Amino acid sequence: MMHHVWQTTRDRIYLPDVLSEARWDEMYAAYASKVSGVNNNRDFSELLDELIGELNVSHANSRYILKSEETTGAIGAILDHGNPDAPGVRIAHVLTQGPLAEASDRAAAGNRIVAVNDQRLGDGRNYYALLANKDGTRVRLTLVDRKGEFDVILRPVPMATEAKWLKEQWVESRHAMVEELSDGRLGYVYIPDMSDDSYRRVYRDVFGRHYTREAIVIDVRDNQGGDLVDWLVQLFSGKQYMTNMPNGRPAQGEPLTEWTKPSIALTNQGAYSDGHCFVAAWKNLGVSTVVGTPVTGTCTYSGWENLPSGDIRAGTPRLGILDPNGD
Repeated sequence: MMHHVWQTTRDRIYLPDVLSEARWDEMYAAYASKVSGVNNNRDFSELLDELIGELNVSHANSRYILKSEETTGAIGAILDHGNPDAPGVRIAHVLTQGPLAEASDRAAAGNRIVAVNDQRLGDGRNYYALLANKDGTRVRLTLVDRKGEFDVILRPVPMATEAKWLKEQWVESRHAMVEELSDGRLGYVYIPDMSDDSYRRVYRDVFGRHYTREAIVIDVRDNQGGDLVDWLVQLFSGKQYMTNMPNGRPAQGEPLTEWTKPSIALTNQGAYSDGHCFVAAWKNLGVSTVVGTPVTGTCTYSGWENLPSGDIRAGTPRLGILDPNGD
């Protein structure tokens, strides 16, 4: 498998000079000599990742992709473990979409979880261990507030689901912040990745909740990439060339499917892949001002593949991107 990755990289890398700079053949020989000391695919993936890392380019790594056999249930709450001397675990915030909020009107921030399925926390009993493999399963939590203890029956969700709710809560808080600071004049959209779902969310927000705003803040911080930049360029580069006139009153005319008002883009060092392509396109075309921290040079396209073992996914970049100046 290491030979396969070495060979396909040699044959398909986007810029052959990368191989000579990394002394690719020498690196392969050095790492191949270590394979005999590896007895499992998780460690082999790490070794392969080290070899690929010698290229010092983006979209180049190896991942062990076998899913864990165990999961941990999440109740839809932010928990505070800051006071280990107090009994149980303190609830810092209850997520409105989560199973805890749906199961109880009494559960609230400041309550403490003191037991899971009648097993009291403390004395070596870990809260998360008691929720191992419990997502989708009926669980009884014992909470305590100023009135005393009470039970809540719920079905925990996967932690990945809770993470999405937390992210959505953060996004909505940014919407609220921009609205408050601008006195309702600016709209806000967050683009977490360059996917169809993200584009639909942006389009819905721009021409829905923010249609009457004077300008828009486009946030691509920590964007995980994909392939959407051209669609976004078109969406936010609109130039009005007609005005509609219903009942003698001027109204916005064509284009009705492109944003024609000002915008500003916000980025950071975590904008990856097509997230970096977005920043490059915005600057090259002068779509609008870009603010934030510098992005890393990751505007390339990868060639991922699952290796024959079925539990390792590896790849190196096959396509490079140049700006109009050839850089």
